[in-house]
Amino acid sequence: FPVLAKAGDWYGVRLSPTETGWIHASLVKERDDLSDLEFRPNAKLYSRTGSFVLGGYGGGYAFDEKSNSAVVGGRLGYYVFDRIVAEAGVSWTRVNRPAEIVESLFGVTLEAEKFSMLFYQMNVAWELLPGRQMVPYVSAGAGSTLLLGRSEPAFNFGAGTRMFLSRRAAMRWDVRDYRFTHH
Repeated sequence: FPVLAKAGDWYGVRLSPTETGWIHASLVKERDDLSDLEFRPNAKLYSRTGSFVLGGYGGGYAFDEKSNSAVVGGRLGYYVFDRIVAEAGVSWTRVNRPAEIVESLFGVTLEAEKFSMLFYQMNVAWELLPGRQMVPYVSAGAGSTLLLGRSEPAFNFGAGTRMFLSRRAAMRWDVRDYRFTHH
């Protein structure tokens, strides 16, 4: 039988034009040298372990109908395992809050504010279906916001999908909820 693959003491062989099977080495005799043959169950699947991921992103801040602003940033990730990606990110936005009435009975208002905000974070993502073209994942992490001269710790969680356009390029979209801890 023609040998298609080898994994330890097992040989993957072609039984017919449409059938393959595995047989233990103790039951066969090699005719040719197969030392360079290795097991590859699916040539399209490959390991990303040890790979770096670099990307830019855009999003929105405070979808509350009053102080929305665009967020821009970047991330550097590292595949610790095929399913686990550790990443660090930094983002920036210019917040523009209009003056608003907080309590109409006593006429209390908040002053209009314009300030820049910088946010940095460390996240871990777990890919649910690694090795595919579309890879859903869940993510969580911690970081801090720097605004108006003070730092505000935060944690986040979310989910998304990474779509590989090629072996080296991907697009991703996710939704995250950032929870800030006020001190």
